[in-house]
Amino acid sequence: MTSNQGWIAVIGAALLAGCASTVTLTPRDGGPVGIGSSPGSMGDHGVLRIDLEGRRYIGQWTISAEGGFSGYAPGGGAKPAGNRTFAQARGVMSASFAGNGDGRAYAKAPDGATLRCHFHFNAVTSAAQGLCERDDGKLYDLTMKQ
Repeated sequence: MTSNQGWIAVIGAALLAGCASTVTLTPRDGGPVGIGSSPGSMGDHGVLRIDLEGRRYIGQWTISAEGGFSGYAPGGGAKPAGNRTFAQARGVMSASFAGNGDGRAYAKAPDGATLRCHFHFNAVTSAAQGLCERDDGKLYDLTMKQ
């Protein structure tokens, strides 16, 4: 892979980070599966919407990332000139990528019912797996993927 192809792949991955993710809650003791989405997810936080047993839960999730990278690369062969810094030179591209991490989510239905979730996010697969607990103690396996 050439250097330019590598940067194209990184930029493509960053653009995909803005795509919506599908969220599935599978009850551990059987029963209806919850389906939802997280628009623009797989950054370090996002909105969570889940339809489960006649209720719509809406809330927020956040990730505490471990690792990752940030970098710059010249594009178009432009060089800094005069008093301009490297970042001010025309044609400079930048990219950053959060690493894996643990996440938490909290969502609430209009009637006051709540879901609390803990999950692990994998930056390579853009997916998360974890466990959610409803306020009545019912447990669900959570999967979130683009």
